[in-house]
Amino acid sequence: MENNKKLKISRMNIRKSLFLAIVTALGCVNFSYSQDNIPWENLFDGKTLNGWEQIQGSAKYEVKDGAIVGTTVLNSPNSFLVTKKHYGDFILELDFKVDEGLNSGIQFRSNVDKNYKDGIVHGYQVEIDPIQKELYSKEPFNYRSNGDVVPSGTEPRSWTGGIYDEKRRGWLNDLTQNEAARKAFKPGEWNHIRLEATGYRIYTWVNGVLASALFDDMTKSGFIGLQVHAVKDPKPMQVSWKNIKIQDLSKNYPALHKSEQDLTKKKTKSAVKTSLNAFSFAKDLNSGRMTLFQLIDYCADNGFDAVDLTGYYFPGYPAVPGDEFIYNLKKYAFKKGIDISGTGVRNDFANPDPAKRAADVKHVKEWIEVASKLGAPVIRVFAGPIPAGYENRWDDIAKYMSESLRECAEYGEQHGVLVGVQNHGDFLKTADETIEIVKMVNSDWFGVIVDTGYFITDDPYVDIEKIMPYAVNFQVKESPFGVLSRIRIDMPRLLRIVNNSGYRGYLPIETLGDKVMKGQPQPDFPMRPTEPEKMVPALLKELETAIANEYK
Repeated sequence: MENNKKLKISRMNIRKSLFLAIVTALGCVNFSYSQDNIPWENLFDGKTLNGWEQIQGSAKYEVKDGAIVGTTVLNSPNSFLVTKKHYGDFILELDFKVDEGLNSGIQFRSNVDKNYKDGIVHGYQVEIDPIQKELYSKEPFNYRSNGDVVPSGTEPRSWTGGIYDEKRRGWLNDLTQNEAARKAFKPGEWNHIRLEATGYRIYTWVNGVLASALFDDMTKSGFIGLQVHAVKDPKPMQVSWKNIKIQDLSKNYPALHKSEQDLTKKKTKSAVKTSLNAFSFAKDLNSGRMTLFQLIDYCADNGFDAVDLTGYYFPGYPAVPGDEFIYNLKKYAFKKGIDISGTGVRNDFANPDPAKRAADVKHVKEWIEVASKLGAPVIRVFAGPIPAGYENRWDDIAKYMSESLRECAEYGEQHGVLVGVQNHGDFLKTADETIEIVKMVNSDWFGVIVDTGYFITDDPYVDIEKIMPYAVNFQVKESPFGVLSRIRIDMPRLLRIVNNSGYRGYLPIETLGDKVMKGQPQPDFPMRPTEPEKMVPALLKELETAIANEYK
């Protein structure tokens, strides 16, 4: 018996040492930039048109000086040289140069269907709009950055980088309100295009300037195509493309190797509801452009079941709000038919200073009382970052952290509020670490807020599945690999994991703007704009669709 006990402890220590080594290594990896692990592929070898085919029109495509050159032919309809392969989520970059007077474009997620308009090419297009001699005099008008309208007939249209829906809906994202992008195109020179198409989020940049930000999910995949527009001028004109490369985000790492998990649907009594975490509208709430009452209105208007009223956005935080405010907010949510799925605070239980931890315990207790008065079943807390000098002292931190968390859980039990710790890529980077803390706290009133975007592992879905028995609430993010990742969450896979676990509770979504986190290097790719008014409804739709399909 004694030998077995020693063997068990030895194995545990080996596992812990190995685990800490992995975590230390991962700490040096910029996990948020997960698409960097996917190699760029050249769609054009610089010599031949291998991998491409012409499917419409009679414009001439040939290779000259390391570029694909398209030349107009009079009386030809729009011509397209397209990839033989289809792409869904991807990042595309290329350089192009075009003659004055020749409209062109880059098709993506485009298709040909014999049952649609006799098989004509249709789908999304990044506009190439080089015409400088023709001054724009139609509606919609262009506007300057100061809000003034550009006088009719005084400037070219200049919508290069806009998004057009070829042979379907027309303009989806023109550049009427984007003067910087209209000025980014360089006539007669090589220009650079970056296109990101990830789920319903579509962005373009022209020479590094953001041109389009479109949320649209009409078509999820299709070919890449190079358009030579129809012309009325008999004089041949040309458009050239080179350095055409793509990151195919479907070629994603171990996280798409679902063989690691049994995703067979099980019979459970699982049931879930949608919720919105207030952090999604952090800027609006912090600036006063939105109140918590208006956030509840937003949830009601957009079909959420609940809202997470994060403590940061209460007037006077970190001070506790008065009962009158709390009860009015609770009544308002009830009348709007919105549950309060939880709240949350800022804290750091990894701090080695006992006085500071004690102050944070006091703070959590105060907000447990707020949660109880609100009728919120859960309060969200953090572990905190590993303090300097404690990088190899995981056990020491875990011991004093678990003591603080246990004290909070005991107070939560007295007030009928669960305490949930969020895996936040800080002290808790993996399911194994998080579970160990849960077991150390050892309370029925303590569990995990499952953050789908903050398990720093090769396959976060495996960690999500492992943590589910301890889940008391969620933070559903757009990517499992952090805020800057362009690799989208596999929502059907997530819902299968949730359903199979038997979880009955809320699935709050949280949308985040692109941000370089502390300790991360500046990425070599551009930032996307933060648009919660677009991001939240789109992510909710994605979640609701997955829920409907999984629980039907």
